[in-house]
Amino acid sequence: MSNVDIILTMYKYFGTGDIDSIRTEILHPEIVWRVPGHHPLAGAHTGSDQALAFLGEMAGTGIDFTEMHFGELDNGMVVEKHIGRVKLGDEDIELPAAVTYEIRDGKIAEVRVHSFDQHALDRFIWSVKKLKPVSERLTA
Repeated sequence: MSNVDIILTMYKYFGTGDIDSIRTEILHPEIVWRVPGHHPLAGAHTGSDQALAFLGEMAGTGIDFTEMHFGELDNGMVVEKHIGRVKLGDEDIELPAAVTYEIRDGKIAEVRVHSFDQHALDRFIWSVKKLKPVSERLTA
């Protein structure tokens, strides 16, 4: 299986809800999924539980990912280019991005999201994902 096929298989499993196969066949045990920004989903999501939780939350935002293209670089890294399309009030927003996937031992080991319009993405995510009140986020 090529490195691009690994990514396409992840999307196939995600589309059919086969999360267990993503966890066992696709994600490296030490995966880190890095998401830039100043919004509730930003950060380094470490391990398959956090990476899958992030993917589930992103799926719940309603972003329509279009014009998806994939390619493998000479070092084996996979690059995905896409445009996310959303509506924020009356505003139609395009969220172009690139995602790089490092493959190690035949599995996705590190993912980096590279957002073209970070401010628009931050605004949108804040509109659909709210933080819990501070009293519920703090632990003793």
